Amino acid sequence: MSNTLLDVPANTPPHLIHRSQRWRDRRASFLLPDSVIDPSEYAVDVISKSDAASFVADHHYLRTCPPGVMAVGLFRNSKPSSRLVGVTLFSNPMNAAAIPLHTGLPATAGVELGRLVLLDEVATNGESFLLSRAFKLLSPHSPSKSLISLS
Repeated sequence: MSNTLLDVPANTPPHLIHRSQRWRDRRASFLLPDSVIDPSEYAVDVISKSDAASFVADHHYLRTCPPGVMAVGLFRNSKPSSRLVGVTLFSNPMNAAAIPLHTGLPATAGVELGRLVLLDEVATNGESFLLSRAFKLLSPHSPSKSLISLS
């Protein structure tokens, strides 16, 4: 499977782009919806914060990682072994008031989606696939009752 990347002008309104956005080399690109993720080809599991930080440094446009609460990796199943093709990192918000401000809950009752990074080879809807499984892994490991994502 290969995904088709399309460069779209930076001022194009998001609602006019029916594609999955990815970032590489500090430029936005978009996957055409010519393929959708096949769950049988991927696995999701908790990974070390250092492995997540290394992946983010190599593939995220900011190349930095906020202090993480928990990191989750997306693995492409291939023989003879799986390889890491995506990472999501849950972190404490930089501002302790963010959780109460946006949720009305105490600051300790939430986390922030600090990073979400997928390689271009991951098919369309890979972000949703990873996040839905990462949220399930987060629940037993964290007392968090809320998740925020600020841009």
